[in-house]
Amino acid sequence: MTTHKDMNKEMGESQFHIPHQVVQAVVDGVAPVKAWREYLGFEELEMAERLDIEVIDYRRWESSQPKSDYVIQKIAVAMGIHVSQLDF
Repeated sequence: MTTHKDMNKEMGESQFHIPHQVVQAVVDGVAPVKAWREYLGFEELEMAERLDIEVIDYRRWESSQPKSDYVIQKIAVAMGIHVSQLDF
């Protein structure tokens, strides 16, 4: 089974930039999904709508670790970023 990490290696994940603000937030203890959402200026409700899920479910996805490859990929697509930028 191919995982998203395998796909990232095949696609050359080093080409995708992670902004300093996102990295710093994660170092400070913020979940990567939340760090990216805040960096991109999305509200929780907007992300839930983009994912076609309830806000309570989005909050669970945002705070839970680890996430399935499916969830990580779905969130990355909704944010408009590459999966390797979200799962670092």
